[in-house]
Amino acid sequence: MKIDTANSGDEGITAALGNIYDIIFLDHMMPNKDGIQTLKEMKSMENNPNLDTVTICLTANAISGAREQYISEGFDDYMTKPIDPVKLEELLMRYLPESKIIYTPDEDDDTDSYSDNDIPDFLYDDPEINVETGIRNCGDKQSYMETLATFADTIDDSIEKVREYYDCEDIKNATVKIHAFKSISKIIGAADLGELAQQLENAGNADDTEFMAANIGEFLDRCRELSDRLAPLRVKQEEQEDLSLPFINDDEYSEICSAIKDYAADLDSLGIISAIEDMKKYRLTDEQKDKMQRVLKAADDFEYEDIPDIIDE
Repeated sequence: MKIDTANSGDEGITAALGNIYDIIFLDHMMPNKDGIQTLKEMKSMENNPNLDTVTICLTANAISGAREQYISEGFDDYMTKPIDPVKLEELLMRYLPESKIIYTPDEDDDTDSYSDNDIPDFLYDDPEINVETGIRNCGDKQSYMETLATFADTIDDSIEKVREYYDCEDIKNATVKIHAFKSISKIIGAADLGELAQQLENAGNADDTEFMAANIGEFLDRCRELSDRLAPLRVKQEEQEDLSLPFINDDEYSEICSAIKDYAADLDSLGIISAIEDMKKYRLTDEQKDKMQRVLKAADDFEYEDIPDIIDE
């Protein structure tokens, strides 16, 4: 699959105007413009090539009649969060064009390459996290560890955003960010933290400032404590630089960059990763390090067409 992501309703609209998709997933609660508003704006644009594209609402609203509500707003279906991987796969098989689905026989062997030994012991002892629940929500151990690493990488920024919105008395957007916390907390197995986030979200939607004031401090403190405990999982921590290595020379750097461009033209992410790995036998300047991180992110996001521009800046 090729998956494009957007951080807001407006980014989603821009993506929908520039690409043709088989399925679009829209989160109900997003900052500034929610999923329903985004869908209605998309459907009102005559130049939108995705007017007939199946659109699924992602929501934590699992109450009776929710499906009918979202369909009445223009969605084709909805999925509740945390996402059940099996139900997601069933939904994809239901709505993807038949010509784009290849069925393979079930395999008896365990395709999860992670073992219990690959999960750090400290996670099993964490007061907030239930590892077994998180693995079940994520589908397998590897996906769970990748999700935890992403959460560990982004939690501090999210905490800061909640605090900024709340301090500015922007309860609406503070509530949207807390809603995101609720979803990811439940996915990773932090049910109690997710329940507190749910209560704060309900209070924000009801404009119950008294409950928010009494509980948001505890919520943010628990999030920060969890962030500290998950610090070993952060994938963006800078590795200690080996000062004995020589700096990369211009010719070698240019040759590797040229190879990366070729790999990008072939949509070959493994080739890009391999080329960047070749640079680890050298020291890089801060500018070169930043550029390679951006290249890796573009490859991870399937934005191969941006890679030559990143390299040539």
